[in-house]
Amino acid sequence: MQLGRVFISGQWQPVLNMNWGASLSWETDTKIETAISGTEYFDRRSGYRVARFLLDGMTTDEGTGRAFEIDRRAGLDEEVFYIFDPDDTYNMIRRAFVGRLRQLSPLEYPYINITRKAYEIKELI
Repeated sequence: MQLGRVFISGQWQPVLNMNWGASLSWETDTKIETAISGTEYFDRRSGYRVARFLLDGMTTDEGTGRAFEIDRRAGLDEEVFYIFDPDDTYNMIRRAFVGRLRQLSPLEYPYINITRKAYEIKELI
């Protein structure tokens, strides 16, 4: 058996879905230089997906035991597997990817026994 890449990890699906307003976008590191004449020259680079979302309404146990723990384990350099909607098999190839946390956001305590946390995940190519 030959495997190009194997990804094995634990899994967590929050009790409540991510908030409305989550986003999935394409970003690129393509470099653009403009000549004196105004002509543009491009150093094209591959695009990658970026997911941004907020998990709100988690219990203190879920927030500290799961959401906050992901930051400790993954940091900015370890991989995570992001799936927007596990039931949407038609769009799975577009809305699921291996990535890394782009930033470590704080775990917030907006109400008694309630936590929230924002995530930004950048696709690894």
